Amino acid sequence: MAPKDKQKKYRSWQRRCWLAATVLIAASVGPAAYCMGVIPGAEVVEEMTYGQCLAEHPLQFPTTIFVAGIMSVLAGFFFRALEIRDRADEEERKRRLDRAIKKAQIEDGVRRSSIDRRGLRGTGEPLPDAIDVDEGIEFGKDHSADDEASRDSVMAFVQDQDKKRAGSKLRAENSPGVGEDPRRPTDWFVPRGLEKAPALYVESGIDPVPVADPSRRTNNPNLPYVDLGEALRRAFQIVMDQGTQVVVRLKPGVYQTSVEIPDRVTLVNHRMPVDATVDQRLAWLREQIEVDHPERVTILAPTDSDFAVRAVPGRQQGIFGCYLVGRQGVAQTGLRLKNSKATSVVNCAFEAFTRSGVTVQGCGEAMAGRKVSFVGCVWR
Repeated sequence: MAPKDKQKKYRSWQRRCWLAATVLIAASVGPAAYCMGVIPGAEVVEEMTYGQCLAEHPLQFPTTIFVAGIMSVLAGFFFRALEIRDRADEEERKRRLDRAIKKAQIEDGVRRSSIDRRGLRGTGEPLPDAIDVDEGIEFGKDHSADDEASRDSVMAFVQDQDKKRAGSKLRAENSPGVGEDPRRPTDWFVPRGLEKAPALYVESGIDPVPVADPSRRTNNPNLPYVDLGEALRRAFQIVMDQGTQVVVRLKPGVYQTSVEIPDRVTLVNHRMPVDATVDQRLAWLREQIEVDHPERVTILAPTDSDFAVRAVPGRQQGIFGCYLVGRQGVAQTGLRLKNSKATSVVNCAFEAFTRSGVTVQGCGEAMAGRKVSFVGCVWR
């Protein structure tokens, strides 16, 4: 029985006990008042003692009735105590869940970060209001100080996309597919072993569709999250409540955030090819050199964060088909793994990280039970 239902049941029994106590105590008070001569007009035989009067009263056993009324009062307080105990247990469970969720999010909170209008760290130049990004964006090169367009291309693209999407209409709740994906759900890529796992969908740069019940977004591609951090918090809550793995599917776009992958959560590029070999997917990944490629998912580390993605110690985690991009002039790491028991990084690209593309600590092939797999990835 749900905690709310149990509390409702206890309140119902509490009211019944106190109602019975009121009736019983009131019934026992009448004979006592009669025999004491309290009731006006009551004639008590002088030869009778108080006990004899009670014994001969038409309402038999008034003392027993009074005791029964007192017992009903105590029973009411008993059910009241049960209700208070269950309410306290439920509040404690919620507090434990909140603490677990806070532990799973990043140091400064998993959130979308806005473009730093004061410019990149280490440079004195402010970001311009608009940049022409028609030219292709190249990574893996040393950019000189005067090569502004190349150095700021990712952020310029994000700014341009925000302007384009500012006037977009709200997606209809029953519109087909995710965004413009023409494929059927049965044609979407799902990592092996996660075919039946609950799925949450994320799409950046759209107007959010508010829902009262967050469970409506589960397995519903027509109600995506806008904030990747919010989707990860909900995914971890599902893991805690149901004990199952969760897939977070990202629609192509740029996500300006640092994310921390909770235990038993996997990030997947929604456009990742299904029937393809590792080499074919690697070729698919390399074709996405431009930020606005229609199948590219970019996780762009904020200027105030020193990493793009971090996996908390967990049993099963993964990230598939994503570009992790650092900010030029900021010391950042692309992916951090620590004490992971089973982490899969498949067909991902790491760009422009000046500190390191990947750091692995307390896990890896040399440590039993702490396997980390990198398959078909690119580092530049």
